[in-house]
Amino acid sequence: MNGPKVIAEKIPQHDRERLGAALLRATRTAFEDPKIQREFAEWQAKKKLKNLKN
Repeated sequence: MNGPKVIAEKIPQHDRERLGAALLRATRTAFEDPKIQREFAEWQAKKKLKNLKN
């Protein structure tokens, strides 16, 4: 990947906290969605099955 690099130490602490809070809020909202929960359960089951075969 040749995209821009993020250097966390150069981002002010209060901005990192705000970004982190927004990410956690969005993640929590997504995982409360029954469709997302179903997709995650299917992914998890496939991963477990794959690991059992290896």
